[in-house]
Formats: sequence, structure tokens, C-alpha cells
Amino acid sequence: MSEARSPVDIVERAAAAIRGATIPDPPAELTAATLAAVQLQVAAARRARRRRRIMRNVTLGGLMVCLAVAVGVVAFGDAAQGKPLLRALENQEKAKSFRAVRRVTIPGSPIQETPETRIYHADGKTRSEGSNGRYDVADPVTKKLVSVDPPAKTVRVMHLPGGVGNEHALTSETVRKAIAAKEFKDLGVQVVDGRRLRAYRFEQPAGDKDNGIASQKTYFIDAKRDLLVRTESVGPSPAFLVPTGEPALKPGEFVPQKQLKPFVRTEVVDYLGFDEDLDPALFDQTVPPGYKVEELNNPMTPEKP
Repeated sequence: MSEARSPVDIVERAAAAIRGATIPDPPAELTAATLAAVQLQVAAARRARRRRRIMRNVTLGGLMVCLAVAVGVVAFGDAAQGKPLLRALENQEKAKSFRAVRRVTIPGSPIQETPETRIYHADGKTRSEGSNGRYDVADPVTKKLVSVDPPAKTVRVMHLPGGVGNEHALTSETVRKAIAAKEFKDLGVQVVDGRRLRAYRFEQPAGDKDNGIASQKTYFIDAKRDLLVRTESVGPSPAFLVPTGEPALKPGEFVPQKQLKPFVRTEVVDYLGFDEDLDPALFDQTVPPGYKVEELNNPMTPEKP
């Protein structure tokens, strides 16, 4: 089988043969014209080969661009539907543990919540440490919430017959329903503490007793790792009770109180780590020696059948 050769190889061989051929004194004009024609053919063949190479590159580049655009469209649609948030909440539920810090501000309120609380969660157990030294430990196995106040050397043991609820799973279920109903806003990429995070916001209008304060909660997601990074909640504060200034009707009785109108309450939770080996001692519900113990039953959580 004869070897296939490109047009350029054939033309170049022809040109070489003409240059090296021994012919009896051809006219100079004929030789020059022939060589010029051959050189034109060589140049044309080279240009054609170069055009084909460029077209191949352009076609390949176009395909890559189309593929990138297609992937981008799928990713955008995925994000716009809130799927990264759902995956992040699922990963939080599946994580063997997580650490977080919660900060609360209620400007103008005469009663303030603990400004900063560190949260540890593992195997269904949760420990909350306040900046005032107090801490709570909730355990679904013992069905107890133990609140320890080291400065006062007191312990409150709240018995929860219905068990300790998983507020994180409850939150996830609420978010799933809101996303399914498209009751959320995709805020796109937001820069938080120098990090590019995807943000989703859920809103709720003010109720009759909310003093005109609407509620909203924003989730910030590391979409590359499907991890929850931060939540920001703004809404009405609890209905605090404060003394009216009037004396008690009888000695030893509670003084008259009044209910304050809600203030704007802001809560920011930063998630610091997932799937870490937390110290089991963090979730120990043993009452420290020398502490006064108060046992309480929570009628709001009846025992499940």
C-alpha cells in the first residue's frame, strides 16, 4: 500500500526535483515562472493547513466554552433552587459533632440575654456555655436539661419526659418546606469576613404581638463544601416581664409585673467546626459537689407513648 502524503510534501518534492533536474539550457524565464508557480502552491498549501489547525482549535475551544456555560447554568439553577442550603443542613444533621458561637443583641431593652454563648453538639447532646459562666447540658438519653450556675452554686434539673428535641432537625424541616414552596430569597454570593458565601433569606411578616417587627433569617453557605457557616436572625425579642414598681399585695408574694413590648433582637451564629472529637466531659450532667439542686418537671413535654 502506497504511503499517504500531504499536498505540501508532494509539492515540495516536485520543487526539489525541478531545481535539481538536468535539462539542456531551459529558458531562464520558463524556469523562474515554474519555480514561482510551485512556491505559490506550497504557500497556499501551508496556509490551508494552518487554517485547518486554527479551525480545530476554535471548534475545541467553542465546545469547552459551551460545556462550561452548560455546567454554569446547571450550577446556577441548582443554587437558585436552594439545593446547596439543603445539602448543608443535611450535612449538619449527619455530622457527629459541631461547634458554634451565638451572639445576641437587643438594643434598648432593659433586659438582655446572654450576649455570647458557645455551643457544643455531639451524639444528640448539647452544651451551651454563657459568657457569664453558666452552662446548660441537654441529653436525649437521660431526658434531662441540667443548668449549672457556678457563681451562685446552684443547679436546676429540668426533667423532659418527652425527650430532648432536636432543634437543628426541626429547623431543617422548616427550611425544606419553605424551599419547596419557594418562600425564600436567593441573595447570591455575599462576602462575609473575607469569605465568598452563598446566602439565602427567609422572611415572615410581623404578628399581632410583635410590635410591628418582622422576622427574617439568613443562611450563609460554603457552597463548595456544602457547609453551613453562619446564620443571622432578626426579629422581635421575647415578651419580657418587668416589675411595675408597685409593692406586693402581701409580704413574700411576687411584685406586680408588666409585659414589655418586643424590641428588635439580632442573633448571629457562627459555625466553627464539624465532625470533631469533642471531649465527652463537656456533656457530663453530674451535679458538682456543694451545689444546691432544684428539680423541675416540664409539663410542656409529656412523655411520648
